Amino acid sequence: MDGFIEIENNICSNLEVNDAIIATGGSVIYGDEAMQHFQNIGKIVYLDIDYDTLESRLHHTKQRGVVLREGQTKKELYDERVVLYRKYADIILNENEMGIEETVESLAEMISG
Repeated sequence: MDGFIEIENNICSNLEVNDAIIATGGSVIYGDEAMQHFQNIGKIVYLDIDYDTLESRLHHTKQRGVVLREGQTKKELYDERVVLYRKYADIILNENEMGIEETVESLAEMISG
């Protein structure tokens, strides 16, 4: 897993884009260089949900590419990452109880306002 995170960090910290939305995988948050680069080239949006909502959406972690360290639970991974997501986010949108359309509308208002 560490090798993947290192490669992901290297690639993301060197991305050069204009007028783009980059939807990263969850592990990119571990790459400080990548996250600082994203802060320099745009806005970082964290779509915040509570653990129960995440659990209801994320049934098959292996099929979704979620890698847990040996002995780590999904809740522990969630708790570990939430701190980092909040640290880097320019915009935090709590989307509990929101559908896709509501999320998009709220985000559009937050970005343009």
